[in-house]
Amino acid sequence: VLICFICFPHLLFIIWGFVFQRLLAATKSGRGKRNDEIPNKTGGIIVRVLLVSANTETINMPVLPLGMAFVARAAAEAGHEVYQINLMAEPEALNTLAKRIRQIQPEIIGISVRNIDDQVSFQPRFLLDPVKAIVSICRRNSEAKIVLGGAGYSIFPKQVLSYLNADMGIQGEGEQSFAMLLDRLQNNGDVSNIPGLYHADQCIANPPGTFKDIDHNLFPQPGRHIFAL
Repeated sequence: VLICFICFPHLLFIIWGFVFQRLLAATKSGRGKRNDEIPNKTGGIIVRVLLVSANTETINMPVLPLGMAFVARAAAEAGHEVYQINLMAEPEALNTLAKRIRQIQPEIIGISVRNIDDQVSFQPRFLLDPVKAIVSICRRNSEAKIVLGGAGYSIFPKQVLSYLNADMGIQGEGEQSFAMLLDRLQNNGDVSNIPGLYHADQCIANPPGTFKDIDHNLFPQPGRHIFAL
């Protein structure tokens, strides 16, 4: 029984690693189909958005950018033109990102920050410097506003926003707040009351939205496109 208890987690890790590698292989075989673009349901294209999953770490196990996919679907359903790129699936991540930015010419770039460090108490690795390089690539190739989000960002929203030199960030659940932000930026509206928004220039630091009823915060279905990330 003890042997089974010890071996079972390792078996799950091996199985997940195999599945993830197959997903990456499927991604590269279908890369030319542009299935990173999510069709919106309203028919009206308002803001061209590129969402970037900055995580390239395989600590414990590689993960799919599910949170970013939720936000992408919410933005698309609000009528925006949304593209995504998962840098973990890109061998030359920074060069590929620069190329995609020039192709898409986004008006808003959202960057998902998953980790602050590797959580190793002995000689921990700081993981925001690679994200800083991603922000620099975005600045070099585009004049788009940069919006941060993700689990890592949400831990230290003010400090990470300053360190990465981004324009804005959304702390906590971003599905509703990000779509709201896109609408108001496009229409020159007031962004001061958007839940979870941090804005460097306007000194906005809003607490994230809370929901007493979990049914009021339903996640949109990310769709099959997530397997192409």
